[in-house]
Amino acid sequence: MVRPYHGFAASNANVLTDNLHLLQNSGCEEINNFIQDLLFVDEDKGETVISLRKLVFQIAPSAKEEIKSVEFDTGSGMQDPNNFLEGSGKNRQHLKIFSVTAIEMN
Repeated sequence: MVRPYHGFAASNANVLTDNLHLLQNSGCEEINNFIQDLLFVDEDKGETVISLRKLVFQIAPSAKEEIKSVEFDTGSGMQDPNNFLEGSGKNRQHLKIFSVTAIEMN
């Protein structure tokens, strides 16, 4: 269940209302609460997380959600011609996403 908030700034309340259907129709309460809190604190980051979440479920509908960074266990072996992946580990690399625009560009 999505937790109700009172006393929002007007813009945050609108963003939360616009995305409430997504939160209510998603199964992981921990993730929903995290996104709701994030929208309350920083609506740009909240919108980025929501856009990334939609993209992941379009690509992998059965993906398991956990609160972690976007990380690839075998990232060092992946083709990455645009050098999006970061990390100096032997195998594991991660992807930093800071805005909805960054998701939409690629």
